Amino acid sequence: MSASIPHTDHEQFADAANAMILLTERPTHVVVVDQLRAVRSDYALGRHMLATYCAPGWPGESWLVQFRTGKSRGQEERTLAESCHFWLVDAFDATVAQLESAERGDAPCSTSA
Repeated sequence: MSASIPHTDHEQFADAANAMILLTERPTHVVVVDQLRAVRSDYALGRHMLATYCAPGWPGESWLVQFRTGKSRGQEERTLAESCHFWLVDAFDATVAQLESAERGDAPCSTSA
């Protein structure tokens, strides 16, 4: 691992990757995004779920889960829904709930902390 990437417990990310595999039923792997390790689950149409632990700008000791679109046709990657919670599963559930709510037209996706 590069010296510029903050050290995070390998077992924690292995456990998180296994949890994301069970939650998403999608291919999942550990990646580096903005010099932070994250767990990524890939979906169709260039979309993916990204889970980051202790993301800058969010409460410490928590998981930030984002559902993003990929870069395509000259458009930048953007976040469709995101949520931050102490437990990875809670952050995942809240992010999925935001997506489902937006799909039903209940309310626009918003960030929760």
